[in-house]
Amino acid sequence: MGCSGSRACLSAPYAAERRDEATRQCRDLSQELVTLQGELVCSVHSSERLEKERDELRVSLEEALQKLQDQHQQDLSELELRLQAFYQAEWERVQLSHQEESERSRTLLQQQMEELKASHESKKQEMESSHAEQLQSVEQQYEASLQELGTVHDQELQSLDASLKETGDTLSGRIEALTAENNALIEKLTPMENRRKQLAEKSQKDSHTLYLEQELESLKVVLDIKKQAAAPAREEADGDRQTDGEECEAG
Repeated sequence: MGCSGSRACLSAPYAAERRDEATRQCRDLSQELVTLQGELVCSVHSSERLEKERDELRVSLEEALQKLQDQHQQDLSELELRLQAFYQAEWERVQLSHQEESERSRTLLQQQMEELKASHESKKQEMESSHAEQLQSVEQQYEASLQELGTVHDQELQSLDASLKETGDTLSGRIEALTAENNALIEKLTPMENRRKQLAEKSQKDSHTLYLEQELESLKVVLDIKKQAAAPAREEADGDRQTDGEECEAG
């Protein structure tokens, strides 16, 4: 009993100490729990506040983005209008420059055409003047050549007339001589022909008759030759007279 009481006396402080420790720990845990609860509440409040700020920031960003988009669209519209105005002004400037360049080109072309026309007209007048001078020179040469040819032709006609006259006189003399000779032969032949006929009537033919016939034939041959020789001379004389008459008519 004494020993049991002694153990109880020894364990009682220890138990009290443990109980105090447990109480202290419980109190600490409670305090920590309260602290954690407070922190949780603060965290929830902070989360709600952050979420609210996030929503506000999102709304603000969306509004800013919308404003930026609206401003960007407005800037694009203004830029497009400025570009259209610039392009229109540039187009009008280029078109005006093109018109001015076309006008200058047309004026220059017209000036060149007028200069070319004037040069052509001047060359044409020079060519016409030169042609007229050449034509006049050719006409003068032609007139001189024509006069010279006329003079030569007249001289040739005179010489031809003299030659024809001389030839005609010569041929006339030859014709007269041949005609006289022909007549003489005819006169000589006629009695022989009569005599031959008389002798032919006779039945006898002697050697003298045969001789006369042969001589008669010879005279006929000679007469034919004379006629043939006289015919070309007569035709030549007639032709010369006809040519002389035609040339005189032409002259």
